[in-house]
Amino acid sequence: MCIEHVCILPEHECVYVAVETSPRMASFHAHGEIELALLQSGAVSFLFNDTLMDFPLDRLVVYWGAFPHRVVRTSPDARLYVATFQLADLMQWTLPRQVEQALLNGEILSAGQSAREEGDAAMFDRWTRLALNSDDQNARKILLLEMEARLRRFALDQRAAPQRSSYKQQEKGTADLRVLSYIVQNFREPLTIKQIAAAVCMHEKYIMALFKQRFGVSVHRYIIHLRLAHAKRDLILSEAGVATIALNAGFSSLSSFYEAFRKEVKCTPQEFARTHRSPLAAR
Repeated sequence: MCIEHVCILPEHECVYVAVETSPRMASFHAHGEIELALLQSGAVSFLFNDTLMDFPLDRLVVYWGAFPHRVVRTSPDARLYVATFQLADLMQWTLPRQVEQALLNGEILSAGQSAREEGDAAMFDRWTRLALNSDDQNARKILLLEMEARLRRFALDQRAAPQRSSYKQQEKGTADLRVLSYIVQNFREPLTIKQIAAAVCMHEKYIMALFKQRFGVSVHRYIIHLRLAHAKRDLILSEAGVATIALNAGFSSLSSFYEAFRKEVKCTPQEFARTHRSPLAAR
């Protein structure tokens, strides 16, 4: 698989055009950015967390890259555009809460309108041209404004009401981001609310209320969700034992790992590994 990268902004990760020209499969990776993807032609199969999906043709797809993902199969004529932007941007844009929660809980969202109707292919081409002028402050500003505008249209397409920005919303977005960033960076450690509060300089009760209100789940539940995503990736890719995988993911004991795994995945780790360690998902 050949991927052509076009760097966009130094302080952001990148926006790039990916052209799949052979069936070589990419390895799993995870990162903190939001991804927008558009399959313009051909076919691409994608493993996101433990879900195998085919990219919809001519539909914009949005997801958070913090969950392990990889391209596992492509057709020779596949052309896949992918753009990334910082989680901080998502939080500052204050999109509808339903959209934020869905993305941060590991859902893959797909546009209802076709890319052709929205002009998305031309949009990605324009972003690529802007990338070539990444030293131009005006080009940077245009790029981020266009990304924000497309995400706002995407949010409306999800039938969620738009929210107006305010000083309080921006302030909460900054607080949310500090908490979320710390959790994403440290979820494999033995985290407690007290530790998180001390690290981000906020009150414990405020963090719990803010997180529940903004993301729809408790801090503890979200940490478990990230740990399970990490463990499922290792169950697919690693030959390590279940106990080692559980501890590496941040679980304090094998029993707590089994309990959480059965509750969310509805099977045992061994059953999950047997199902997903297939030629399609192999390294």
